[in-house]
Amino acid sequence: MDYNIFDGHCDTMYELLIENKDGNIVKNNLHFSFNNTKDYKKYIQVLALYSDPKRNNNGYMKEFLKETLFHLKENNIKIIKDFKDLKENNYGVVLGIEGADEINSIEDLYYFYNKGIRVLTLTWNGKNKIGYGALSGCNNGLTSFGKEVVSEINNLKMAVDVSHLNERGFYDCIELSGKPIIASHSCSYTLCSHKRNLKDEQFKALIKNKGVCGINFCIDFLNENGRADIEDVVRHIEYFCSLGGEKNIGLGSDFDGIPALPFGLSSNKDIYLILNELLKLNYNEENVKNIAFYNFYNLFFEILK
Repeated sequence: MDYNIFDGHCDTMYELLIENKDGNIVKNNLHFSFNNTKDYKKYIQVLALYSDPKRNNNGYMKEFLKETLFHLKENNIKIIKDFKDLKENNYGVVLGIEGADEINSIEDLYYFYNKGIRVLTLTWNGKNKIGYGALSGCNNGLTSFGKEVVSEINNLKMAVDVSHLNERGFYDCIELSGKPIIASHSCSYTLCSHKRNLKDEQFKALIKNKGVCGINFCIDFLNENGRADIEDVVRHIEYFCSLGGEKNIGLGSDFDGIPALPFGLSSNKDIYLILNELLKLNYNEENVKNIAFYNFYNLFFEILK
């Protein structure tokens, strides 16, 4: 079966532009490159710009975004900004910010939207003016400013991303957002009790919201014993399916944002191996295509309209 891929999260631009790794978005030795998408009929990648707590001052994110836009233009990569772009381009990127530490006003949100940002991961692991991360040690929900930001994200036709957000903040987003939300790169807490993963009731709330969770390839999120392989990725997909989430699961690899990949995966070129395993387990082609592509695609199509 020919596959289409829609991946909800990767950190490749941070590695290329901030860590100065060799290569570019087309050809490199990292987890993700566009050279590795050639065997797929369509490939849409959410490129997240990581809001590094060590660098978040003096306009770090604005400069990072400026360099990213130049890099993508230089390498002829299409940036998807609306549903027409999504419909008309078989290959391209959706730009996101991972951790809204440099969004201190609604005007800042508008600035990043106007520059092409279409996904906002509200926090990283700590706290900011919007809310509290899953590792912040705080159980408070979104701040009053955070609630205003979520409302304005809806108005701007952007995606609210709750990966990294703490549990109370997650439920605030479920309650406040008039549109489906995403957990771009998270797994099942029941299978692996990492604070970054979603509990069953959270995932069920995401189903009611018609949102999508992208399964993260991070070993620590997949298996508590410190080792993981393709079967562990499949295990998390199957578990969320068992909760009724066939239309609410996607891929959220976290390529180049994690130190190592599960055994059996070398780069984004190998995603088909996960999908082949699902077919072996008698998942029908429609379900596999939805998980690989259409669940995220349909969500973004609605949000970007």
